[in-house]
Amino acid sequence: MPCRWTAKDSRLPRRPEFVERLARLVIASGAETPARLRRLAAAGNLEQIGREARTLKGVAGNLMAGEAADLALRTQLGTRGNDPGGIPLALELAVATDHLLAAGSERLGVIPPLPDSVGERTLAVSDGP
Repeated sequence: MPCRWTAKDSRLPRRPEFVERLARLVIASGAETPARLRRLAAAGNLEQIGREARTLKGVAGNLMAGEAADLALRTQLGTRGNDPGGIPLALELAVATDHLLAAGSERLGVIPPLPDSVGERTLAVSDGP
């Protein structure tokens, strides 16, 4: 699930510091999100998974990580009506969130990136369109 940093930079050419601040905010505020999603999935807490997914949908959209935003939306919708089908989506969203955090960290040089493959999904950071 690419995070399009170059696209984000070009969209805000006069505010490059904003992209860095956004990445720092995502890392600082989202560090516990993947583990929280996994705990909520294990507990079957679909209502809270839906709330987390809604938040992540906005974060991913702001980062121009369209696939992650789509997954967050599918997760949010998948938890409505107490549908247990939202649980596997929450676990997939946890992996995607791990990768978004790693992409932001890599961009800022904060911590080493995650391996290209975690779990069942392979996610990549892309600077292309």
